[in-house]
Amino acid sequence: SALGSRMKLILLVVLAFPIWCFATSLKEFAPIVTQSNDQTHYFINVPEKYHYEKDRKIIDRKASGKAYFIEADGTPKFLWETIGWYSPEVFMCGTGSSLIRITNWHKGNKASKEDLAIAFYINGVEIRKYSTADLLENDKSIEISAGGYQWRADKPRYPGCSYVSPGFFVRTTENRYIEFNFETGEITDKINP
Repeated sequence: SALGSRMKLILLVVLAFPIWCFATSLKEFAPIVTQSNDQTHYFINVPEKYHYEKDRKIIDRKASGKAYFIEADGTPKFLWETIGWYSPEVFMCGTGSSLIRITNWHKGNKASKEDLAIAFYINGVEIRKYSTADLLENDKSIEISAGGYQWRADKPRYPGCSYVSPGFFVRTTENRYIEFNFETGEITDKINP
């Protein structure tokens, strides 16, 4: 019957929701590889490895990243590295010296000066960073999920690097378009909806 089918669906949602919440909050990260626009450079970002002893977190390996240039014969040449951070969303723009890291998931229910949104690097050295509060006009205009919030909207082509200028583009959850210069980290344009 229709009522029986509806009850089964409600029961499935009620039972599955706690499992989904738990999985969302305990997401394991894996190493990522990103490539530059011109496909001659790549960056490998590896999350920290840790274990617990008596409720104390012990770091076995710090999060790190390494950038490489691909020689004409296919041999990778090490260029520079980062230590102490990991992001599942990293972009290499231009010829590989410019790196952008995005952190789009944070605990809480509003944007904060404490929550990193985006950071810009040149040859592995941080040159500029913005918090979620820096990029959102309304600190409550975020997308809330079971374990936290997101400040960046998932839109086709955003985020992304320009192929013709030193531009990097994102859209916020306010549907605001922000353009950065990936060589300086400066905001070059904001367009409100």
